[in-house]
Amino acid sequence: MKWTMHDTETWDYEDINDGRYAAFVYMITFDDGSYYFGVKSIFKGIRDVKKLKPTTKESNWENYYSSSKKVQAMVDSGLNYEKQILWCFSTTNEAEQVEAALILFLGQQSNNLNLAVMCKVRLGKNRSETFKVLQQLLERLS
Repeated sequence: MKWTMHDTETWDYEDINDGRYAAFVYMITFDDGSYYFGVKSIFKGIRDVKKLKPTTKESNWENYYSSSKKVQAMVDSGLNYEKQILWCFSTTNEAEQVEAALILFLGQQSNNLNLAVMCKVRLGKNRSETFKVLQQLLERLS
């Protein structure tokens, strides 16, 4: 299943691996209304797009759907699902901050499939930009 973009006015599928982004936050939704948030690196071993080299290889992001065993089992059982990229980030750290905040804010809903927040992140220099992204996503998703 191919990724779709949550906000097609801001993002285009071709933007993902054009060299401006290191990771993205995604949401997988199922027909029963359940959903899961995650983060995926776009390039192998790259946490900051500034360290991207011509020899850097892409990760398996196009075919990826989750590290969650529960989500994997649901997908493997044949349930209909959609993979949406919510936002792309120049660093994995920024993506992990937004993922954690989304899980903390929306994770208490009964249809959320996330079981834990598993990250340690350093608050970055563009806090106000990251906060704006988070506000936009929370307005759309809650």
